[in-house]
Amino acid sequence: MTKDFTKIIIGCIGLAFFCSCVYITYTNRPIYKLDKKCNLDDGKSCTELGLIYIKNRTKQDLQKSVELFNKACDLSDGDGCLNLGYAYEYSQGIEQNILLANDLYKKACKLNNGAACARLAFQYSKGIGVNQDKVKAAEFYKKSCELGDILGCRNLGVFYEQGIGIEQDYATAFNLYAKGCDLNDGSSCAFLGNLFGRGVGVRRDNFKAADLFLKACNLNDGYGCFLLGSAYESGSGVRRNLLGAKKFISDKL
Repeated sequence: MTKDFTKIIIGCIGLAFFCSCVYITYTNRPIYKLDKKCNLDDGKSCTELGLIYIKNRTKQDLQKSVELFNKACDLSDGDGCLNLGYAYEYSQGIEQNILLANDLYKKACKLNNGAACARLAFQYSKGIGVNQDKVKAAEFYKKSCELGDILGCRNLGVFYEQGIGIEQDYATAFNLYAKGCDLNDGSSCAFLGNLFGRGVGVRRDNFKAADLFLKACNLNDGYGCFLLGSAYESGSGVRRNLLGAKKFISDKL
């Protein structure tokens, strides 16, 4: 039997552009071209140039990246505001200021940056620099999802599944997880499989659950691997295999 457990994943705790779950990817455009366009007040180019400076990780380069993100944000580039917010929140090239970071996430969210809305939702859900407010968190996750942010959709699904700040609705949670899984978000596949394994919001199907856990694990989701290992351990939807269970549970967590 699968464990009755669902976790909220916000992506990497830290600067998102340093992690595998990046919101923003580095550009292949030459630096001189980005610099030229940034000097012509192209906000996106300023942000991309700032991300290149981030890669070097020296104090001087981090400070330069902050300057570029600040310029990009002033030019109403949502990604620039988002990354400037991360810099303030995690003291990367500038003194830490959580309140200012949240203001920047709000600005980016108003500029329809889905990742910023998701980050702001997390701040409200945990009470980081703001009064904890699960209802507001749900609202921002909803906006994030509407803007196409997979992480926002996944966490909105968790809110619907558990009734956090919003009326519990298993069918909506199911659809949000399915959407993320179709887009190869491993955690969404794991959460979807968990619904099938528990028979929550859908007819119980341990075989379908195991297939989804396998997909999640193949997408390098540790929770999916754990659930797959648990399925092998109990023989739920798969042939019981204690060696396989040990491998997936121990190697992926």
